[in-house]
Amino acid sequence: MKKLATGVLAVMIVFSLAYIGGVKAEGPTKETIAALDYEYTDLATDTDTEVVSGAVVSGASVELDLKESKYGNKTDGYKFTTGTGTLFASITGDKTKALEWSSDDFDNPSPEYKMDGEKKVTPIMAATKKNMWTEGTVPYFEVQVSTKGHKDVEFSAYVGASKKGPRDYRLTYAVGDSTTYTALTDANAKISLAKNKEMTKISGVLPAAADNQELVKVRIELASLESVSSTAETPVYLYANPSSGEAAINHIEVKGTNLKTLTTVKPAESAKPDVSASSKPSPTKPGGILRPTKRPGTEKTPTPAVKKIKLNKKKLTLKKGKKYQLKITVKPNNKATVKLAKSKLKWKSSNKKVVTVSKKGKLKAKKKGKATITVKYSKKIKATCKVTVKKK
Repeated sequence: MKKLATGVLAVMIVFSLAYIGGVKAEGPTKETIAALDYEYTDLATDTDTEVVSGAVVSGASVELDLKESKYGNKTDGYKFTTGTGTLFASITGDKTKALEWSSDDFDNPSPEYKMDGEKKVTPIMAATKKNMWTEGTVPYFEVQVSTKGHKDVEFSAYVGASKKGPRDYRLTYAVGDSTTYTALTDANAKISLAKNKEMTKISGVLPAAADNQELVKVRIELASLESVSSTAETPVYLYANPSSGEAAINHIEVKGTNLKTLTTVKPAESAKPDVSASSKPSPTKPGGILRPTKRPGTEKTPTPAVKKIKLNKKKLTLKKGKKYQLKITVKPNNKATVKLAKSKLKWKSSNKKVVTVSKKGKLKAKKKGKATITVKYSKKIKATCKVTVKKK
């Protein structure tokens, strides 16, 4: 009986040590390195170098209206919403093509491209007489991003096109200064658009050569010169009508595993417990197993969750043409400092013809009328402001 008890104790010790040592730990989840999700707004603020009253001012805050330029504000309009990166577009094979919006009416934009069942105003590269789809070139969108500190990099984006725009796309990549682009072989790294102006996902996993690099370039390039309206029976090529046709892009995301979160786990075999009869449980070590403890003062105080948000105005009256910046205050679950993740905030106007709101909460009065501005942090956490616009 004594031998049986000793054997059971030995088994328990081995299993307990294996558990504590973390023989099998869950792998770290991938995080977003960089993301760009376009949301149309006719108001943007440029905080980079701008010409103000004839003088070049660095760091000036200048309000820009997309009505003034069909390409929008290149600095803020094309900035990545998460992380840093650069987006190029090319029709002729050179990275010189500026992106346009899929609507020319900036006061009342008309959504054209369907995304997840909902039509949205989407950035496009359109063929013109100056930049036409040309036989012999490979038009593309190119994303340049740093993967420093990350491995197992994944890329995804949504693309679409008009009937006379390009139908077939594939993902290629290059690292650093290399001008040689290699195609990804994933099943979803090559797609063919089935419908006109419907966004379709393209994605792929980059090889180890793209891990932990200062510069990685990913292209969504044409896999053929056939247009969306082309069929096997009736092929239609882009250069058949070079002064028209467009391609669209949206919802770009680059993800990877953070190298700092990776930990080296020693196998349980390296632990050699003494399972002889002389091993006896200790009052300070229940069951003879040393349990890890935290040193005093090393515990982190958890950041309190956002409980409620409020706007500085519940009601607001503006004259036509005037602008106003709404501000948010936050209530946590206790008196400790709470951090608001601004990336979660979603602003919306109930009537964009009366008043518009930017993704930073800035209002612009359009015409006489009433509208409700809503900002959401989550489904349950939101705040509203009722706006009345009067004539000048």
